[in-house]
Amino acid sequence: MTVADFIADQRTSHQVPHAVSCRALEVSQSWLYKWLGRPPTARAERHADLTLAIQEIFDRSGDTSGSMPGSVA
Repeated sequence: MTVADFIADQRTSHQVPHAVSCRALEVSQSWLYKWLGRPPTARAERHADLTLAIQEIFDRSGDTSGSMPGSVA
């Protein structure tokens, strides 16, 4: 989670205004809005793709993908 994501989450989850979080973390509000408005990086897109692929495999396995209980890895 990035600082910008954390600030945005504080507003969503705890109704903490962006201005308060920015002051507490010593970042400017203009930086926050610039960061939040930027397109995702190639790395972030790849991470999202991998997360979806892993979830699909897990769902197809009947939520049993991974080591069996008691098995030796």
